[in-house]
Amino acid sequence: GPSVRSHHDYFDHDHLVFDQDEGRRRWRSEINLILERNGVALRLDPIGTVSRIGTPAVQTLTRSPLRSSGDDQIDDKLATALRKYSDPDVAVRLEALEALWDAFERIKTVLPGDKKQSVTSLIDSVTTDQPARDLLNDEFTALTKIGNTYRIRHHETDRHPVDPAIIDLLRVKQGKGQPIR
Repeated sequence: GPSVRSHHDYFDHDHLVFDQDEGRRRWRSEINLILERNGVALRLDPIGTVSRIGTPAVQTLTRSPLRSSGDDQIDDKLATALRKYSDPDVAVRLEALEALWDAFERIKTVLPGDKKQSVTSLIDSVTTDQPARDLLNDEFTALTKIGNTYRIRHHETDRHPVDPAIIDLLRVKQGKGQPIR
């Protein structure tokens, strides 16, 4: 609140000063408390921007800096996805999902050969354990099917629109809660 800087005797009033930084901090704290108490996944940051916070696991993952993949286009797509992920506007979050899916599709082509050969080579580079290989292959297949069925990267009339309620689920599912690093 205000504090008295000086008193003016003639009109018997105080000259007030306001600590703007403290007032903004208090305002932000009160707004965030209201949002939190009501289960709203939005937060007001110190510069006055409202952003989505996601689940605790996603918060941790999106705040971690990404290591370079060695491919500038993959890195750019992932950076775009992370930047747009927290936007309160569902259209911008859909753009984040599209960028993430573009990165996923590019990842499937970084090694020589067609996509299937490249995916097999990627899995070979991660593990020799057959159950783990099968699981990773199933994940690549499922994600590819989602990308080809929904209007994430393809916008033909036979593609299903992405329901805003599942945008966050698709982003978390994409990496089983962990971004590709």
